[in-house]
Amino acid sequence: MPPYIKLTVELAGTDPTSSVDMTIALVTVDRWQEGIIPASINAAFDRAYVFAGTGGLKALRRWDVHMLVGLYARGINPAFFLDEVTIHRFSQCRSTLDFDPYIHEMPAGDSDTTEENDFIVRLSAVEPWSLRTTIATQRPGENSGSDDVCIRQLFIKALNYHGDNSLQKFREKQLMFTLNARYHEDETQLVEGCYASDEDYIRPGFHLNRDVFIRLHAARARFHYCPFGTARCRNVEYKTSPHGEENGHHLH
Repeated sequence: MPPYIKLTVELAGTDPTSSVDMTIALVTVDRWQEGIIPASINAAFDRAYVFAGTGGLKALRRWDVHMLVGLYARGINPAFFLDEVTIHRFSQCRSTLDFDPYIHEMPAGDSDTTEENDFIVRLSAVEPWSLRTTIATQRPGENSGSDDVCIRQLFIKALNYHGDNSLQKFREKQLMFTLNARYHEDETQLVEGCYASDEDYIRPGFHLNRDVFIRLHAARARFHYCPFGTARCRNVEYKTSPHGEENGHHLH
């Protein structure tokens, strides 16, 4: 039997006439299966489309909509993809996305476990002369502080990639936006059922503002969320070369 979960996808907004906050669409799921997160997001959009009527999802722009995905689970890796169609729907209604997972005993991910930062974003594309190639990487602290600024700096690098300040040339290159976020849980540090320090429990959540989806839609890109495990490694310093390659240097 698939693992029990509590997945909630809510699209909410503010009524432009009454200024009342309200839930436009709500989807709940209690069993885990591959692809359930994007499927539930699209189910919420389907209900929102019915709510919006003849104006479609574009009519919801006046509602200042935002989507919140909450997940409580044990023993799963909540990685997921959003395809071009789903990203287009976010762009149509100008929705933001917040993913708030509470995962216990998450299996190890496939990201670099020696990564020092808790949050890394990358853009990759398929060039004619190669397989998938990383074209830009950004971490907090590289001329950026908050996650929003970090993502904005990533897209600035992408806009400069072709030298024309545009993302449209990526349309034929299968652009992928990958977001890696750290998960760490040290149950030996529990005190009366709670963690005494934020260092002992890190949730791999994220926020994407509406501009991200507008830019991804312009490039016909996809989104990949990929959490990774282990505690922070404090003795590794990462540098990025002018060509985008990453090199780890151990500090002694």
